[in-house]
Amino acid sequence: MLHDLRVAARTLRRSPGFLLAAVLTLALGIGATTAIFSVVNGVLLRPLPYAAPERLVALWTELPSFGKEVTSLPDFIDWRSRNRVFASIGAGTDTKLNLTGEGEPERITGAAVTADFLPTLGVAPVVGRGFAPEEERGVNRVAVIGHGFWERRFGGAPDVLGRTLMLNERAYTVIGVAPPALRIFPDEVDAWLPLRTDSAGGRRADFLTVIGRLKPGVTEAQAQDDMSRIATALGEEYRDTNTSVGVDVLPLIDEVVGKVRPALLVFLGAVGLVLLIACANVANLMLARAAAREREVAIRATLGAGRRHLLRPLLAESLLVALVGGATGLFLAFWSLELLRAAQPSFLPRLEDIALDGRVLGVTLALTLLTGVLFTIVPAARLVRGQLNETLREGTRGASGGAAAQRMRSALVLAEVATALVLLTGAGLLLRSFDQLQRVDAGFDGERVLSLQVILPSARYGGAANIERRRSFAEQLVEQARAVPGVQLAAVSSTLPTAGTPYSSFFIAGRPLPDAGTNQDVQNFAASPDYFRLMGIRLVRGRLFTAQDNGAAPGVVVINEEMARRYWPNADPLGARVSYGDPTDSTTRLFTVIGVVADVKQEGLGAASYAQWYEPVAQRPVSGLYLSVKTAADPLAAAGALRRVVSTLDSNLPVADIQTMEQRVGASLAQPRVSAALLGGFSGIALLLAAVGIYGVMAYAVAQRTREIGIRMALGARPDDVRRLVVRQGMVPVALGVALGLAGALAATRLMRSLLFGVSTADPFTFVAMATFLVAVALFASYLPARRATRVDPLIAMRSE
Repeated sequence: MLHDLRVAARTLRRSPGFLLAAVLTLALGIGATTAIFSVVNGVLLRPLPYAAPERLVALWTELPSFGKEVTSLPDFIDWRSRNRVFASIGAGTDTKLNLTGEGEPERITGAAVTADFLPTLGVAPVVGRGFAPEEERGVNRVAVIGHGFWERRFGGAPDVLGRTLMLNERAYTVIGVAPPALRIFPDEVDAWLPLRTDSAGGRRADFLTVIGRLKPGVTEAQAQDDMSRIATALGEEYRDTNTSVGVDVLPLIDEVVGKVRPALLVFLGAVGLVLLIACANVANLMLARAAAREREVAIRATLGAGRRHLLRPLLAESLLVALVGGATGLFLAFWSLELLRAAQPSFLPRLEDIALDGRVLGVTLALTLLTGVLFTIVPAARLVRGQLNETLREGTRGASGGAAAQRMRSALVLAEVATALVLLTGAGLLLRSFDQLQRVDAGFDGERVLSLQVILPSARYGGAANIERRRSFAEQLVEQARAVPGVQLAAVSSTLPTAGTPYSSFFIAGRPLPDAGTNQDVQNFAASPDYFRLMGIRLVRGRLFTAQDNGAAPGVVVINEEMARRYWPNADPLGARVSYGDPTDSTTRLFTVIGVVADVKQEGLGAASYAQWYEPVAQRPVSGLYLSVKTAADPLAAAGALRRVVSTLDSNLPVADIQTMEQRVGASLAQPRVSAALLGGFSGIALLLAAVGIYGVMAYAVAQRTREIGIRMALGARPDDVRRLVVRQGMVPVALGVALGLAGALAATRLMRSLLFGVSTADPFTFVAMATFLVAVALFASYLPARRATRVDPLIAMRSE
């Protein structure tokens, strides 16, 4: 074998063009496949970094109107005490914390969790201890800091225990350091705090993420039955809040990666098709190379060489080409993953687990060997058929490597075209879907709008006693931001489009309450008067807030068109009175509907429209504020001045989440944009390889038929006749490939249904457009060799034979 490899290396050095074309083709296919498999392996296949991760599940509240939602604290407490299937069950919620006391104020990510949350995951602090059960009742104000925060803030010092952190202007004692790679919430947690369970709140105040660890031998189906039993019991006990409310028990891994799983599997299938096209192209190259040596091989076989001796040189060459192509592809994959890590895509979970590990390297080696076998099969099939006399006759005539070899090359072209069309159609659907998504009316205009977030700590701003303080801060913030040079409008709000949305149940005064178990929910916001004008939210009827809608004035709200359509389909909502308090309590404050505005895509352009209402921030002074400004020029130029405005009002307040609205909308479109770009890139590679394959086959066929073409032209064939003959013969496998590809695309694109918006998986425009485009490329690839065929001099062609 070593001798064969040395001979193959010397042989390949004499054909640098062939070697370069084959290696680059394989490197593209193997590199893309390795890179995508690395992502799939890290995100989908690698177990979660917890003890016995297969026993971890997520528990969700199933609401009749909204489906899967987070859970309330009272429901969690009942789940924890009544279940029979979990070894432990924990709950938590992520939040943002103001870190002060040393240096500049900083916004960090926090999580409030029950004492059994980290033990349920099967992790323990690497330094210190976790939370004790009594700390859920506020016995101690303690914190477990995140591993990254420990290294960043304290340099990984082992004496961190006992230090004090000022979080939201309250002192917390550090009692432990969490292990690295602990990312159960979307962002890495800097500080873990005990969740207070002694003040439960309402049963539909849903905000908790709940995880459970199944007892040994308990299945997910058994856990689902047990939790359904508890949900039924709670529905009977609390008819006003829990009727028809269920529980979903799902594997934790599915919850971590569920949103990106369909896209990653589509990409994996796509690169698999690209690799097949690459193999087909190299097989065509190998077939052409073998065809040039067929007479030599046939003579050697006639003289007694066995098939094993005939195949070994071919296998050695193929193996060498595959190994060099695989090594180059591995380098391309490594480079691609470095770019992915640098980009830090927010929609991709478990980014830290993506690496070229042993499993990925094993798959790459297997792909390399497999591709070597795949593109060797076609030329090897010619050698083992044993039709030596036919080969010698065909070689004498100067045919294109023999009629059988030509049929094989045509079959490979057919397969390339069909595969490329499947990829092109998928990419076309994603591109059309992304275009449709961008055309959605968002309901607001974010041009030249900059926003930042400020959270007022409850120690100084929280509770009913500090309402005036919160109201005054909001008013001064708007007033001073408006005075910044270049700022045209300034406003504050409790949230922004794409920045998260709170829901509340509500009732309409004078109407019967909804049936038990039926949710009547609304997205609710607080905003200052200029918010609608700043964001370009259109007033449909009625009026907007004014300075007179202050804390002393009657409560008012502005609703959106969807809420008006849903709850006042045949009436004017202006003047109606609504509230989300207790309808049986005479002290519940009612709000009068004073205006209707256009719907805003609060949860992203692809989300459905929901009922929404806005309250004046002066009547509902919230602790979490977004300051937004509209500027005359580049909005980012005002960022420094706005930071100084906040610092002037309160030097202990960190400023966070500074972005333009265009950046926020762009971030919400990141996944569909990347999906369209990736599949489009794979399709482009497939199209290029298919075009090169068609061109190579036709060019080789023309070169092998020089004598035949010369005779045709000597007998009077016109150049147009020769061009039509060559193009027609080249387009026959293309036409068959297009028909096969359309059928394959119709079946394959059904798997992309969850990735599409506003486009059918069988969109006729996309199918026809992609097929037409591929045929046009194939025609061009066939025309170039056909034009060369018309330049053959009949006398020179016949003399050369």
